[in-house]
Amino acid sequence: MGPGVTWSGGFSGAVAAEWTKTWSIRSTYWCLVAAATLMVAMVVPNGIAMRSQVDNHLPGAQARAATQLPVEATTYVVQFALLALVVLLVAGEYGNGQARATVTWIPVRWRIPAAKAVVLASVSAVVGFVLSGIGVLLADLTLEGRGLPYTAGDVVASGAAIALYLGFGSVVAVVVGTLVRSVAGSLVILFLLLMVVPMMLQATGVQALIDLSHYLPGMAGIDLMERTEALRGAVVLAAWSFGGLALGMFALRRRDA
Repeated sequence: MGPGVTWSGGFSGAVAAEWTKTWSIRSTYWCLVAAATLMVAMVVPNGIAMRSQVDNHLPGAQARAATQLPVEATTYVVQFALLALVVLLVAGEYGNGQARATVTWIPVRWRIPAAKAVVLASVSAVVGFVLSGIGVLLADLTLEGRGLPYTAGDVVASGAAIALYLGFGSVVAVVVGTLVRSVAGSLVILFLLLMVVPMMLQATGVQALIDLSHYLPGMAGIDLMERTEALRGAVVLAAWSFGGLALGMFALRRRDA
């Protein structure tokens, strides 16, 4: 934990230790900058393109509310900057040997993934909510009134849904990092789980497989953020998060650091 850092013991001490580690490495700040950059890089061009399509009455052009653009950015790119941070902080410990020190500091092993999940989910959720608001503002500026109307409640609801998705997604990333113990391997699995497999199931055109895709965390997150099946999406994400966390705790108790 470093000199000058006090640890009170118990679960609160484990959370404090993980909080300190999270903000003591440069990777945290780089990943947050990357998440903000990706939000801007997705929202601004999409807003400009939508405005141009509407102005030119292009076939298939469809205006959307400014609250929708941050959701699309989160779905496709922003989430991976934050998940990369989680994986670096979890799986990266096994690569640099810090996992042994962590187990020494926090001998009750279930507290380790639980504390990481609390800290990293909280960080991701707050960052997601803030970036959502920034995304709505940028979308408004680039759409210049061509988007569909929305209310302040829509902005809050969109931000809350993004925050919830990124929070649950971070817990899933903690689990994957704990089980796989490899940064590269964890990122590949998360990419497959959140994007590739759901898209493949959707592309089959087979209704049973399409229905199945909504019970994977990536598609459940889209259901939540787009509010098409928000309750189901939240329940599925919670099941993946808490079920996976229990598995991660069990695995950590059974394996060496």
